[in-house]
Amino acid sequence: MSTDAVLIANAIASMKADSNILKDYIFPLAMSFFSAFLGGMSAIYIYSKQERIKKEKENFNKTNAVIVKVVERLNDLVALKINYHNINEVNPICRALLIPPFLSHLQRLHVEVSDFLFIQPIPTANKKWHERFFDFIRFDILSCKRKTLSMDELGRSWRNLSRLSAFVSNYNIIVTTIEERSKKLLEVKSRLSTYSSEYKITISPQLAYDVIGRDGMNALIDLTETFLSMVDHVISEMDSFTKEFSDVAGSNIELSFVGKGVKVIKVLNERELYLACLKPIINPDFNMLAKLFQSTLEEVKYKYTFTEWY
Repeated sequence: MSTDAVLIANAIASMKADSNILKDYIFPLAMSFFSAFLGGMSAIYIYSKQERIKKEKENFNKTNAVIVKVVERLNDLVALKINYHNINEVNPICRALLIPPFLSHLQRLHVEVSDFLFIQPIPTANKKWHERFFDFIRFDILSCKRKTLSMDELGRSWRNLSRLSAFVSNYNIIVTTIEERSKKLLEVKSRLSTYSSEYKITISPQLAYDVIGRDGMNALIDLTETFLSMVDHVISEMDSFTKEFSDVAGSNIELSFVGKGVKVIKVLNERELYLACLKPIINPDFNMLAKLFQSTLEEVKYKYTFTEWY
């Protein structure tokens, strides 16, 4: 081999880089793995955020839907109570005969209470960035105790889903009671009308009680007083719900995920007749009720008086 050929061969050999395992093998593999990891994490983050947005929108829509539904049923009860809201009769027999039958059927109220399990004992959403930062420092790093409602406060709040379940159940009991009472009242009035026509006399409360009989009239009185007391109670609960539940539910829905500037609907009704219907009607003569039912005063008061949640 000539000298020039040797020089050229040596020059080519010197240009060949020394083999480096880290640079040639490990680093490319690490970069590939890291790129795949970042891609996977990005996909998980995007999917999780999309699912969070979907869930928050569902919670928002369910909350608005239940408020609208309750407002509709509340309006039904108010329209019904307008027929007797200014009654001043305390005699249970007279009340049973004076309150008219309601022949139009009220719609039942259907609410899936489990749809609102996202509601927490404390507000968790819609906090500004600095509030979230300080909460992270205080509660996650310093492990400070969060301020929560007492059991009594929680029980009286709309964060207590048992309260929601109770008034939905009571509303549906009202629907059934109205149907039963209207049927019973029409039967009683038919019998009294026949008796009055036959004997050409005006029916007094005591005579009505004697004509219909103790069992029949007591059944009508019981349906009437149950209906009257439950309507007052449920109207009050529904009014409170329509005013307060939006703030309660909204504090656990991240509204920024739903849309810019959106809010859960809140219903305030200041009409004079509506406000009049929020007031409970006059109580019956509990002493007379106790005598008719052959019961104690405490028992009839307990049966026909519904305590408020708040």
